[in-house]
Amino acid sequence: MLRTRKRKTKTFFPSISNQNDTGSFYFGGVAKMIQCKQIMTADPACCAPSCTVDAVAQMMKQHDIGPVPVVSNDSQHALVGIITDRDLALKVVAANQQPSQIAASQIMTKEPVCCKPDDDIEDVLDLMQTHQLRRIPVVDTRNRLIGIISQADIANRLNWSDKTAQVVEQVSKPNSKEDAKV
Repeated sequence: MLRTRKRKTKTFFPSISNQNDTGSFYFGGVAKMIQCKQIMTADPACCAPSCTVDAVAQMMKQHDIGPVPVVSNDSQHALVGIITDRDLALKVVAANQQPSQIAASQIMTKEPVCCKPDDDIEDVLDLMQTHQLRRIPVVDTRNRLIGIISQADIANRLNWSDKTAQVVEQVSKPNSKEDAKV
């Protein structure tokens, strides 16, 4: 169902319709109404800090994913880090390390940028652009992992091709001369 509503600024923002959870949306409303919890992938595959890197790589292959959040071993399962396929390539393979001998905690990015389920999608895209990230873990108020949100999730669910393309362009810029060579 397509609805339009003019705002004072005469700009339109897409927002998800609460009537259909298939990802359909209507134009109108305020961008602040689009929250991470409406778009995120809930309960993503994750690992413990003691998990070996080869097990993490197998998890990536099995679930067809690029990032694996690392959660604490205790009952809280708090987010403590994240490992990406790029981490495996640069910190393990390119460094000639043995994946079966390295723990996730040794190569993970500690204290990763994350967002909350009620955070506005536009703010999440800004975080992605600022920190050059393609994916961001979603945590609750106790820092427990509850989901992950990616550029693809946003592009697919909201059809924000222009904004997502802009973020992809920013994120894809090399961080350093070293990255530009790779």
